[in-house]
Amino acid sequence: MEPVEQLMVPGVNISSIAVAPESQSILVGGENGSMHALIPSASTSGRSSSSKRAIVKLHAGHYGNITGLSTKRSLKQGSNASMSRGFLRGAEGLVLSCGVDWTTKLWAPAYSDKPLLEFLSHSYDYMSDVQW
Repeated sequence: MEPVEQLMVPGVNISSIAVAPESQSILVGGENGSMHALIPSASTSGRSSSSKRAIVKLHAGHYGNITGLSTKRSLKQGSNASMSRGFLRGAEGLVLSCGVDWTTKLWAPAYSDKPLLEFLSHSYDYMSDVQW
């Protein structure tokens, strides 16, 4: 009946959210175009209401509301994949985002705070969601 954990990103009105289940990291997109990763502390184990998460702002999310986020799920069950900066390394750690700025971006948060690729739509309508 009660939430397990409450998280707040100061100064951000959250408009989208995605969870990376393998690493228990959470990505949030804001109405102002900012994107943040909430990464579990290495000292925290399990699900505790007193758990702490580091908040990492990713470089230049979007120009305007982030409408969709999607993490790529690992196809390998129980593998010992390496992690960096709270995300899986390699193809399983990729993230997609889209926003009202008519762009869709591909991210690899384990390696960089900047997007790997940016796709610009020349349509009148902006992207409202992304999915793997």
